Formats: sequence, C-alpha cells, structure tokens
Amino acid sequence: MRILPTFKGYTIDYRLREFRRAVFGEQLVFIPFATEEGRRLLDGVGQDQQLVIREEAGTDDWVCVCGNRPDADGFFPCDPSGERVEPTPGAWPSPFWPRPFYICDRCGRIIDADTLAVVSLDTDARERAGR
Repeated sequence: MRILPTFKGYTIDYRLREFRRAVFGEQLVFIPFATEEGRRLLDGVGQDQQLVIREEAGTDDWVCVCGNRPDADGFFPCDPSGERVEPTPGAWPSPFWPRPFYICDRCGRIIDADTLAVVSLDTDARERAGR
C-alpha cells in the first residue's frame, strides 16, 4: 500500500500535481500546484524535513528522513508505485513522470530524484524488508 505525504492538513498528490483536503461534512478542497496558493504550500513542503530528504554537506550523498545513506541500506531505482526497475528508458522513468524515482531500502519512502521530495511511502516495501 502507498501512503501519500501530508502537509498542513492537505494530502500531497504529486501525480495529479495538487493538494487535497477531505474533511467529513465539508466540501472537498483541491489546490493545484500551479496556483499561487499551491506554490506557497509547495514552498512550505520544501522546508519540511520530513517531506524532503537532504544531501550530506559537501557531497552528493542523500540522507533519508530515516537516516539511511547510500553506504548503508541504499536507494534503488523504482517506478512511482515503489516497484524496483532497471534504470533503462523503457522502465524508468514511468510514463506518468518525466523524472526518475528512487526507493529508500530502509523505510520505503519513494523519492523524486530531481527535487528530493518524498512523494509517497511504500508500506509494502517496509514489510518486505522486515522493518
């Protein structure tokens, strides 16, 4: 199962490129990334240390939210659903995205390689890894 990240009460759907909020008894709210409010929310997402992984100072090495690094459990090419793929034009990137994804082999976070945003959490990957 995939879990989409949330920010300030909104679910972040990178595939549809919008923020969504569903509260029982209230009207559904959809905020496209391309709107002024969407851009403001995206700026906030970029500052949230739980929603964007970081690069280690002075290197290109990633450090996941869970603490994983390339020299520990590592990161592997995947499609948006978290299935590992070979990094070939036919398999990666997927037709939905013009950019590559990686999965953290420790926690199952699916990461956009260009922005370092955590686009979802593959809970099945965590179970397969015994975590």
